[in-house]
Amino acid sequence: MADEPPPLDDDGLGDGPRALPSNIEAEQALIGAVLVNNDVADKVASFLEAKHFFEPVHGRIYGAAMAQIDKGRKVTPVTLNAYFEMDDALADVGGSAYLAKLMGAAVTVDHAEDYGREILAAYGRREVILRCDAIVEMAWAPKVDDTADLYVTALNEVVDDLSAEAVGDAMVSMGDAVDAAAQNAEEAAKHGRIIGATTGMACLDRAIGGFEPGNFVVVAGATSMGKTQLAMVLAHNAATDAKDPRPTCYFSLEMTYDQLGARQLARSSGIDLKRIRTGQVTTADNMYDTVKLAQNIPVWIDDTSDLTVAQMYARCRKMRREHGLGLVVVDFIQLIKPGKIYRGNKTAEVGQIAKDLKNLAKDLAVPVVAASQLRRPDQSRKDMRPTMSDLKESGDIENAADIILLLYRHHYFHPERPADAEEGFLWEKHIDRMEVIVAKQRQGARGLTVPLYYQETTGRITDPDHKDGQQNCEAL
Repeated sequence: MADEPPPLDDDGLGDGPRALPSNIEAEQALIGAVLVNNDVADKVASFLEAKHFFEPVHGRIYGAAMAQIDKGRKVTPVTLNAYFEMDDALADVGGSAYLAKLMGAAVTVDHAEDYGREILAAYGRREVILRCDAIVEMAWAPKVDDTADLYVTALNEVVDDLSAEAVGDAMVSMGDAVDAAAQNAEEAAKHGRIIGATTGMACLDRAIGGFEPGNFVVVAGATSMGKTQLAMVLAHNAATDAKDPRPTCYFSLEMTYDQLGARQLARSSGIDLKRIRTGQVTTADNMYDTVKLAQNIPVWIDDTSDLTVAQMYARCRKMRREHGLGLVVVDFIQLIKPGKIYRGNKTAEVGQIAKDLKNLAKDLAVPVVAASQLRRPDQSRKDMRPTMSDLKESGDIENAADIILLLYRHHYFHPERPADAEEGFLWEKHIDRMEVIVAKQRQGARGLTVPLYYQETTGRITDPDHKDGQQNCEAL
């Protein structure tokens, strides 16, 4: 048997073993950043775990900090010290003084994710080296019963294990899947709908069952069709549901928070939005009664422009810690800041954003409702009702979405009453009416049209009123 080659030194040429890849400075800087600003945790929580740190004590500090932050607790060197009073490894590096020292090595929030990626990359390289070294040792000292394909099999296992480590282990048995479905069915029977957020409208809930956790729902309409109004109504209804209130995060990339507040005020009070905006409100309107009631609505608005989906993810995690999270609403898709890969190709940008929003819904286990623009249809079309082909820069929106709702209002395209008596009758019938077309639904029927009452002056959207006082949804 040939002599074993000498181990390599730090330069790959000498007599001593090489040090395993690590970045201690990055570990210190990242942990320090978490201690200085707990919001940094949201930047790295989705990919970085305690085991990825080279220095064991760093891994324990990071793990303890993340566990406390996830519980909504403030983490500082003082609050963490209690967890490490008997930790010999921490004592060896300075104890509580070392925790304080880490804060001095902190990086800014903007660079935290980069440092986290450095730590993860070093961990990946260490795993490759350690696992492959073990196979090399096997090859240098074979056993009598070793087969020819033993080492190839061992290498394949390394590749499989490292691949699984990179993407996570998401496999469950069919038995577990069916058991989960049965439990969901029992809960749905109690609520009378899918376990998730209600739309607040009986006819729409009947058609789509509400918004299930992990669903990506697209509400699409032409400019001024009412998609923002409907998105706001869905957020409000889910948040104020008496049976299952859902704390809601509302990302408004187009309108400011006070503009949304004015719309909410108009809708809740019944006061014409124009009167609110122009100051034509009197004490008789009882506007401030509505203001007081709004204080208890668990909807949080983020009106930051040019947000990426990754930034939304971090802000949603923070809200989940501080207030809980049951629904995310985004208004609207085409204004989300794209990643660098597809920047400049609008169709590809929107397609990737749609996929990222679907992943956001799955990762956070909440429904995500996103408004989207529709192209204004050609005026030569006989039927102006929208179809999925009207989705603006549709890209992969159709594929990523679990539910696609298209909005149509007859008066939008026909604002003047026709002279013909029969057409005039139909025109009158469609005053204050919005149609919601269920263009796609993974878990149910599509092609349904749900009529809703829509009062444009106040933005109020509800089930249509009927003489018998009931919502006539039997056909849905």
